[in-house]
Amino acid sequence: MAYLWLAIEHKLSAIVVGETASGKTTTLNAILMFVPPDAKVVSIEDTREIKLYHDNWLAQVTRTGIGEQEIDMYDLLRAALRQRPDYIVVGEVRGREAQTLFQAMSTGHASYSTFHAGDINQMVYRFESEPLNVPRSMLQFLDIVLVQNMYLMSGRRIRRTKR
Repeated sequence: MAYLWLAIEHKLSAIVVGETASGKTTTLNAILMFVPPDAKVVSIEDTREIKLYHDNWLAQVTRTGIGEQEIDMYDLLRAALRQRPDYIVVGEVRGREAQTLFQAMSTGHASYSTFHAGDINQMVYRFESEPLNVPRSMLQFLDIVLVQNMYLMSGRRIRRTKR
């Protein structure tokens, strides 16, 4: 945890990957506690699950409209970049917002997210494939990947960060 604390203070970007119910969002919430209290943070989600205790935190949520224009994660992320946040948090990357997230990383924005993949190889494959299409050259801007696993031990679910 000391490593993650230093990494977040120095604005390194990280993604928590894992299978369904492995504890990705819980881990993300835990490491976000290391974001300096005076930092400007913007979070973008489909469903509010990120919980921060920062005064300068703007939580944005997507909207599907009936008769109104839909606002998706891509739109919110583009708008967030104009606000010049110190930290950008995307609840879960699964669409075209992936390219914008990596562009934010490449321009120096500390970015954090979760992603469905079983390991780092699956993560790279999924990012490079349809519909995400993140170029391999952009993946170099991701500093840290935390791999979450869920194990059954004596009938109990155990969630751990593997790497």
